[in-house]
Amino acid sequence: MSEFADWHNDEMLKKVKEALEAHKFLVELCENCEDAREKALQELDKKSSIGIGGSMTVREIGLFDHLKDNGYNIINPYVPDLSSEQVFDLRRKTLMSDLFLAGCNAVTLEGEVVNVDGYGNRVAAVIFGPEKVFLFAGMNKIVLDRQQALDRIFDIAAPINAKRLSRKTPCAVTGLCSDCDSPERICNHLTVNMRQNIPDRITIFLIKENLGF
Repeated sequence: MSEFADWHNDEMLKKVKEALEAHKFLVELCENCEDAREKALQELDKKSSIGIGGSMTVREIGLFDHLKDNGYNIINPYVPDLSSEQVFDLRRKTLMSDLFLAGCNAVTLEGEVVNVDGYGNRVAAVIFGPEKVFLFAGMNKIVLDRQQALDRIFDIAAPINAKRLSRKTPCAVTGLCSDCDSPERICNHLTVNMRQNIPDRITIFLIKENLGF
């Protein structure tokens, strides 16, 4: 990365950190994946229940594998070969976990967190339920405002995720959102976390790398 791109990333991170903190979110600035993983692990307790929300970023920083391989008490609805009933039961249990881990679809320079979800379990847990929430976002998730967040989600994140999940949706074929009515649509619930009114509940880890979709 050039010194100029590095300078720009630092400036964007500082601005979004200030905006988020003004809205009562806690923020950790992280140089890279390893830094984010280690900072999160310092706050985790093996006795606590840890709910996992769908997130490529949590996987890419190595946090999910570390928790799984080191005896942490995780509630993971994404274990292969579970029945649909088992998956939904685990998703419900994540809503009452001590700590919930997930990614962000977009974080704005105005200090808002924007997410779109398929079933709603991820955004529900971010809003209310778990005692603590850790959200992880790479540089590519930082946008100017709410409109850019929506553009990013529907033009980039949703088509890529639909393709990754092998969903039978138009965007998984064309790469473009058509606001479809497919039964396998993954964009059903839109949330904007504008403020945080429960002190110290949500921590956002901003990582100076491009991560997730």
